[in-house]
Amino acid sequence: MINSFIFNIFGGTGDLAKKKLLPALYNLYKKDMLPENFKVISIGRRNYTKNQYVNFLMEDTKFSSRDKQLDDFLEKITYYEMNFDDSSKYKDLDVLNKKLGEEIKGDNRVFYFATPPSYFEVISNNLSMYYKNNQKNHQRVLIEKPFGSDLKSAEYFNEQLEKAFDKNDIYRIDHYLGKEMIQNILTMRFTNQLFRNNWSKDSIDNIKIAISENIGVEERINYYDSVGALRDMVQNHLLQILSFLTLERPFEITTESLKKEKLNILKNLKTFTPDSIRSDVVFGQYDGYPVKSETETYVALKTEILTDKWKGVPIYLMTGKHMSEKKAEVLITFKKDTSKDCFFNNDNVENNLLAFKIQPTEGVYLRINSKVPGNNDVSTVSLDYCQTCNTNYSSPEAYEKLLFDCLNRDKTLFASWEEIKYSWTFIDSITKSCESRRKALLKYPRGVEDIKESTKLIGGGKWFLD
Repeated sequence: MINSFIFNIFGGTGDLAKKKLLPALYNLYKKDMLPENFKVISIGRRNYTKNQYVNFLMEDTKFSSRDKQLDDFLEKITYYEMNFDDSSKYKDLDVLNKKLGEEIKGDNRVFYFATPPSYFEVISNNLSMYYKNNQKNHQRVLIEKPFGSDLKSAEYFNEQLEKAFDKNDIYRIDHYLGKEMIQNILTMRFTNQLFRNNWSKDSIDNIKIAISENIGVEERINYYDSVGALRDMVQNHLLQILSFLTLERPFEITTESLKKEKLNILKNLKTFTPDSIRSDVVFGQYDGYPVKSETETYVALKTEILTDKWKGVPIYLMTGKHMSEKKAEVLITFKKDTSKDCFFNNDNVENNLLAFKIQPTEGVYLRINSKVPGNNDVSTVSLDYCQTCNTNYSSPEAYEKLLFDCLNRDKTLFASWEEIKYSWTFIDSITKSCESRRKALLKYPRGVEDIKESTKLIGGGKWFLD
C-alpha cells in the first residue's frame, strides 16, 4: 500500500459518501488498515462549514457514537464546496491537494466519482490537466456505476476517461463484487471437488440469480426514472455475479486471468430478438410509482451461455423494487437422477440444490437426498451454513474491501472496460427489441412476493429459498 494518500470524494454530500464511502474508510482506519498519513477532501455543492459537514455525517447511525478514534478520523476530513461545472474551482482543488500533501509528506491522490453519471465527463476533463502534471505520484480514479446508459454512451465516456487518465489508474467499481459471499463463489467452486467436477451443462439443470428490495425508488427518482431496473441492476450486479458463477477455472486468481474468463462468459451470452423478448423477458412497475412513465422497477429474464460447457442451461435473472423482502441469492439446481435403481424407490428423488445466500443472511445451503430410516424411501435433507449467525463474526462492508484493494492497486474485483462493453451489448439487445413490450408494463402491488408471469418464466417454483 502507498504510505500516504488524499481521498477526494466528488459528491461528498450524497448518500453514497455519507452511508458507504466514509463509513468504509472509517472502518479501515479503526482496523489499522490505512497508513497514518492520509486526508479526505469531501467535495459537494452545499454551503457547509466543517462543523456543519460533521453534523451532517453524524446523522447516519454508523457515525452516531463519538469517541476519540472517530474524532481523530473526522479531523482528517476537509469539506470543499464547489460546483462541478465551474472549471476555475479545479485549480483551487489542486492547490488544496498540494497543501494537504505537504502536511502528510506525499501527494498520492484518489478521485472518487460519487455523483450522477451526467457529471462524470466534466469532472474527468477538468481533472485531467492536474492529473497529467502529477504523474510522478500515484493516482487512482474510482467510477461508480452505471457506466453509461447504453453501449454507445459507455464507449463515448470510456474514450473521454482514457483521454484524461491512464487506463491502469481507472477503477470501475461494482460494490457487489466486494460482498463476502460473491467472493466465496470462486472459493466454493474451485476448492471443492464435489462442485468442481459437476459444474457444467452435464450436471446443472438451471441457474437463478435474484436480488429483491423492499423499498421503492424513494429520493432516487430523478436518476432511477432515466435508467430502470434493467440498467440499474442487471447490466452490472447480476451479470458480474453470473460471470463469477460460470467462468472457467483461471490459471491463477489474478486480474488478467479473471478478466479473460469473465469476458468469455459475457461475450457468449445469448442476446434477444423481438420474438424472444415476448417469451423470455418480464417487465413490471409497482403500484404508486412516483411519476407516469414506462420505466420498469422489476425485470426477470431467461438467457443462456452459448459455449460448449453451458449451452442449453437456462439462466434466470431477476430484480425488483417494493418486493416482500430485501434479499439476494443464487440458486444452482442440479439435474435430477432419473435412472431406475432396484435398491431404492426413486419416485421421491429431488434435484440437488446449492444456494449462495448473499444478503441479508450470508451463507451456503446444500440440499441432498437421503434414505428414510426404516425403509428404502428417499427424502431430502439440507446442510445449511449461516456465516452471519456466528456471534463473533462481523462481515466487512463491500466498500471496505474495494477501497482497500484500490489503495493496493489490486484490480481483481473491479470490472474492466471490456466486461462493461459486452454487458451493454447484451442489455442493448433487450432495449432495442422491447419498446412496444415496455408500454404494457405489468403492474404489481407493493410487498408482493413475486409476479405470476415471472413464476411462469422459471417453470413454477420460487426465485428464493423458502
